Amino acid sequence: MEKLYYIDQYLKEFEAKIIYVKKIDDKFHIALDKTAFFPGGGGQCCDIGELNGIKVLDVYEENREIYHVVSQDISDSTIVKGKIDWDRREDGMHQHLAQHVLSGCFFKLFNCNTVSIHLGKDISTVDIIGNLTEEKIRKAEKMANDIIRENISVESFVPTEKELENMNLRRDLPNTEEEIRVVKIGDLDINACCGVHPKRTLDLKLIKIKKYEKNKNNTRIEFLSGERAVKDSLYKDKMLKDICNYLSSNEEEALNSIKNLKSNIDA
Repeated sequence: MEKLYYIDQYLKEFEAKIIYVKKIDDKFHIALDKTAFFPGGGGQCCDIGELNGIKVLDVYEENREIYHVVSQDISDSTIVKGKIDWDRREDGMHQHLAQHVLSGCFFKLFNCNTVSIHLGKDISTVDIIGNLTEEKIRKAEKMANDIIRENISVESFVPTEKELENMNLRRDLPNTEEEIRVVKIGDLDINACCGVHPKRTLDLKLIKIKKYEKNKNNTRIEFLSGERAVKDSLYKDKMLKDICNYLSSNEEEALNSIKNLKSNIDA
């Protein structure tokens, strides 16, 4: 099984040969000799898309084989054409790399490591050790966006066991007999991860921390990146413009206008 998503993470379409089909319930699970469909991992969701125009409902890896789940049998075709849902893939890559960048910034600035992550459909979170202050969080956010602007190269590779022993990884290695992939973001961060990431940090465009809260002895940080962050910024601009128009004020005067309105109501 050739994993094309590790060779070229920007590949959107490909051709492959069917090597095995198994039917489970009313779905067909298809294994190919190569695929650009990422089966998910490292907290990142799997790809979906199409095989010969038939919708791919799910992709997963089992016993080192990657299966593509479809609702129709396409085994009469020797060669199939695959097309991944690029918007979903790109969004997943953006959120995942943004998490690495944020984790690297918190570790670099304050020696605070990451204990867990969640890459969600609408919002993603990273849990950082310790109860962090607003000042520290905003400092890390600024550094993260500086890293984006510097357009740092992002490397993904499989080191040898000897090379792994000499790498100063940010977190402990996973307990697995599978090959271990490593993601390196310049001098910022190096960590084991099987996900798919952009080639350079500039792809992220923007990292925006939405909010943060205490979570046990850690700080849970919600963030957006890539198109999610851009759309959120545009939405916030529109909301602020509408508020200012309603109050007949500029941005600087808007808060005082709201306070005056509240005072009049309370009076």
